[in-house]
Amino acid sequence: MIDRKHIGLELQPLTVEIEKGRLRMFAQATGQDDPIYSDEAAARAAGYRSLPVPPTFLFSLGFEKPIPMNS
Repeated sequence: MIDRKHIGLELQPLTVEIEKGRLRMFAQATGQDDPIYSDEAAARAAGYRSLPVPPTFLFSLGFEKPIPMNS
């Protein structure tokens, strides 16, 4: 159960640049079949500047931090 003190917590914005091939691979691996995740023309036609980030991609960024036990 989430500790209620975290409800409404606002964090500082974070900007991360992600390589497009990585987004395409993640979308394919997670079964995102909407072409906006793999075709830039479809993404732009849908109103995006480029390929959007699939909904669960941000979770995977957490794995890029060094593992404390391996440091």
